Amino acid sequence: MRDARMTIGELARRVGLTTQGIRYYEREGLLPRISRTHIGYRIYEPEVLSRLSFIKQARHLGLSLGEVKEILRMSHLGRAPCCRVRDLLAGKLKELDRKIAELLGFETNCSGSSTRSRKCRTKPIPHGRCAA
Repeated sequence: MRDARMTIGELARRVGLTTQGIRYYEREGLLPRISRTHIGYRIYEPEVLSRLSFIKQARHLGLSLGEVKEILRMSHLGRAPCCRVRDLLAGKLKELDRKIAELLGFETNCSGSSTRSRKCRTKPIPHGRCAA
């Protein structure tokens, strides 16, 4: 049977992250202590794949590293983080709705300004001169 442990390069390819990203998550304490070979290469256990996949998905959904750490800590302590994840994502959706409303208002204002500016007849500004 082939050893399921991976080097950082293989892990990066399999999870779709860069080796620098994996090292960063390691420095930030999001990964368990990593074993090393006798010449110092990092060797990752298969469980790290699912952990990194979770981190990648959580970050894609807009969770901060602090929020991801909190969820991982809860899970490590044996507490189901499902309710906390649901609350965090509900907050992200609320913020997204607020941003959408803000952008729609911006679009309306820009459309109105664009319509008004088409009616405006101005003389062309000579090259190199500022319209002050």
